[in-house]
Amino acid sequence: MKPTIKRIQVGIVLLCTFSVIAQAASGDKRNTLDDVIKKYSAQTIIRLNVNSEYQFKLNDGSHKSIRLISVEEHRDSIIRKVRRAEVNVTVNGKSLCLVCGPYVMPVETEGIRIQADMTSRPRRVQFSLWDAKDPIVYTDRFSFPLRDYLLFSHGTQSYNEVVHLG
Repeated sequence: MKPTIKRIQVGIVLLCTFSVIAQAASGDKRNTLDDVIKKYSAQTIIRLNVNSEYQFKLNDGSHKSIRLISVEEHRDSIIRKVRRAEVNVTVNGKSLCLVCGPYVMPVETEGIRIQADMTSRPRRVQFSLWDAKDPIVYTDRFSFPLRDYLLFSHGTQSYNEVVHLG
């Protein structure tokens, strides 16, 4: 009986693995990313090539035009990885220079919040867009990941050191 249960378990794991691979291969990754983000933010993810344009719809129904003008990537001298990029865009005709790199916050202009997330392929950039009136994330949707976990409920810290809480 044990070999049968083992075969069933292996079959279920293989079935789940193949279904995930098939879904990832057939689906548009952008839609998947947008679906995950929509739970926690009003953020819209777009990808633009140089000289392409996107019309972003604000909450009040008006539209803002975002056009990618140029991308200048700065690579390190050792392994040639992109460490930072300067991205020039226009928002409704107003020129704006964004820095694409770690720990860069979005910039507010012309009623939108825009951030250059990453560069991919030569001359292509992924942007995050929000209406400037929307929060970056919905803070009411966050919670502690473990239900019924009592923070500071035990008397020891790491390495079994005694903790005095009061």
